[in-house]
Amino acid sequence: TRAELFTVRFTFSPRRGPSVAWGSAHAYVLLRLEVVDGVVGWGETYLVTGAVAALEAAWPVMVGRPARDAAAVLADVRRVTEHEYATSAVAIALDDLRARQLGVSIAALYGGARRTSVLAYAASGGYREGEPTEPVWSGEIDAAVAAGFRAFKLRIGRGSQREEAPIIERLVRAS
Repeated sequence: TRAELFTVRFTFSPRRGPSVAWGSAHAYVLLRLEVVDGVVGWGETYLVTGAVAALEAAWPVMVGRPARDAAAVLADVRRVTEHEYATSAVAIALDDLRARQLGVSIAALYGGARRTSVLAYAASGGYREGEPTEPVWSGEIDAAVAAGFRAFKLRIGRGSQREEAPIIERLVRAS
C-alpha cells in the first residue's frame, strides 16, 4: 500500500577505494514497502544513475499486489524499469516483507538454513589517497581483530604484485 525511498550518503576523507578507482563517498537507496496490515519490508541498492527514478516507475506495477506474488511482481518490475539495481532493491524488500508476514527467516523462504553459523569477515576500505599502503592495511586489520573478526578481505591490486605480496606476507605473519 505504500513505498518510500530514502537516500543515504556517507562522505569520507581522504579519498579511498579499490585498485581501480578513488572515491570520497558511498551512497545508497533504501526502499521501504508497507502492506495494509502495517508489515514493512526493507530493500537496498547502490545509488547509481537512474535507480531512484526506476524505483519510482516500479511503484505502479507493485501497488495492490500481494507480496506472496513476488516472482510475478519482480518480472513486472524488470520489464517496466529495465534497471538491475532497482529490481534488486525490490527483490530484497519483497523477501523481507514476505518473511515478516510469515514470521520466519528469509532463509526459510528458500527451503531453510543450509548451516547454523558462518564465519564473518571484515573488509578493507581499500587504499587511501596519499597514505602508504602497509600502515593503512595494518591498522584496518588491527581494528578488525579488536572487533572480534578472525578473517579479513583485503582489496589489492593497485600496486604491483612485487610491491604488495611482501606487505601481505608481513601482515599474515603478524596476525
